[in-house]
This record gives sequence, structure tokens and C-alpha cells, in this order.
Amino acid sequence: MENRNILSLNRMREMLADRNISSVSRNTGINRVTLSQIMNGTTDPKYSTMERLSNYLEEKHGQPE
Repeated sequence: MENRNILSLNRMREMLADRNISSVSRNTGINRVTLSQIMNGTTDPKYSTMERLSNYLEEKHGQPE
């Protein structure tokens, strides 16, 4: 298993700002409500959620939804 660094919550929020939340939800399996809460800073996501989201955002960095 590859050991990857996980993006900070602030960096994830920056990267999510210009993304379609429904598309991110569909591609990561993370509920839209959870993604919205992460963006708004109203939740402390589980490590597994942060890992999935970080991996997705790093793979899609600079690519349109």
C-alpha cells in the first residue's frame, strides 16, 4: 500500500471551492452534506474521509469536473 500525504483541511477547502460538489460526491462516495460541512468548517471529518477526498483532489488537480 502506498503511503501518501493527506492534504490539510484548508487546502481541501480551497480545492473544493471551484468544484461541482455533486460530481465530487459521486466520484468519492462521500455524501454531499458531508462535503458541504467540510467546506463550511462545521465538521471534523474522519481520517478515512479525508484520505479519500485528498486522493481524489490530488488526482484531479487542475482538471475540470
